Amino acid sequence: MKHFITALLIPLFIAKLSAQADTIPPVLTCLNGIIVPVGYECFTPIYATDFVDFANSDVSTGNVQLRIRETCTGTGFPEDLPYINASICSKAFEIWARDEAGNTSSCVSTIIVQDLGYCDVGYGYALLTNMPNERGIPKTKVTIDAFNSCLGDSIHLELSSVLLSNGYWQEGAGCTNFSCNIAPIGYTTMMVPSKTDDYNNGLTTYDLVLIYKHILGITPLNSPYKILAADANLDNQVNMDDLVLIKKWIQGTNGQQKGPCWRYVPKYFVFPDPQHPFSSPFPEKIALSNIHDPNVEWFSYDFIGVKLGDVNYSVDTNN
Repeated sequence: MKHFITALLIPLFIAKLSAQADTIPPVLTCLNGIIVPVGYECFTPIYATDFVDFANSDVSTGNVQLRIRETCTGTGFPEDLPYINASICSKAFEIWARDEAGNTSSCVSTIIVQDLGYCDVGYGYALLTNMPNERGIPKTKVTIDAFNSCLGDSIHLELSSVLLSNGYWQEGAGCTNFSCNIAPIGYTTMMVPSKTDDYNNGLTTYDLVLIYKHILGITPLNSPYKILAADANLDNQVNMDDLVLIKKWIQGTNGQQKGPCWRYVPKYFVFPDPQHPFSSPFPEKIALSNIHDPNVEWFSYDFIGVKLGDVNYSVDTNN
């Protein structure tokens, strides 16, 4: 009986010992600097196995699972497919290995995704800048700043718009500019439009009259955008100081300055109190979160713009 119990317990002891002993993660080393070409679709599937130099587990387990994902886009072992679509914004990938006991290891592979020159513009972006009366605002400049807190990498670009009808703004073929260089996954990105213009463009004494009536409460300006335009000195209030400055611009006694004298607000924003737009903060840029992926479709970002001092929207937008 004693020998029978011993014979019964030994396999259990060995199994328990094996389970306790299997805490060794797989051995994994990655390849670096591999060139991956992309064609007209602007992306190509890449497999974890393509970037593994060596992967093996301890002898007590069987096969090793391999997975891949872009750096800074998740934690722990990826549970999705062992491949991912790479675009020309892709820089680095995490390669993961997991044995049958659940032990994992990872390494980072830096790759070079090479555009063959046929990148489809459908994977791009557009910016629409219109006045409140839906007149387009061409010749808009967009400053784009992006930062990846994981990689410690930052991007700064100033893009000049193409003069197109109806304020439609487009910068190049999608993957060569915004969608791939500016806002890959992992980057927090800010888009800020501006326009350099003659300060007196669109300004007349009629604007002064309308603003004066607004200040006195005789005929308040009937749009938050008109009130923003009336705030010539950008101090978030409309008063006599703005009238003095606008009069100088009209007369040309302010040196006919050149500079950003337009104000933009994202079209999606709704002013809580339209008659008092300065009573609460309002955005003047569009922020893209670090999980934004502009490579999956065409994105459009819309702004409403007003020329400072021009409350009746008579400005020549092509200036």
